[in-house]
Amino acid sequence: ELAPRGVRVLSLAPGSVLHPGGSWERHLRSDPQGIAGFVRREIPFGRFGTAEEVGDTIAFLCSARASWIAGACVVVDGGQSR
Repeated sequence: ELAPRGVRVLSLAPGSVLHPGGSWERHLRSDPQGIAGFVRREIPFGRFGTAEEVGDTIAFLCSARASWIAGACVVVDGGQSR
């Protein structure tokens, strides 16, 4: 109902993102082997995502290049939610 006014409702679902001060950083320090196993098992790309990757996706969704996208939830998780 808002599309005629140019409103596009979008959401983003990030996966496991490693960033300074975040919980994954704390877990990685306390249990590096356990976290390495988690990454191997659970994230097909084999690494944590970055805040920059999530931010780049948000910037794209806010840009004119994404003007035909509406009502979507974009998953940015390196295949984790497979």
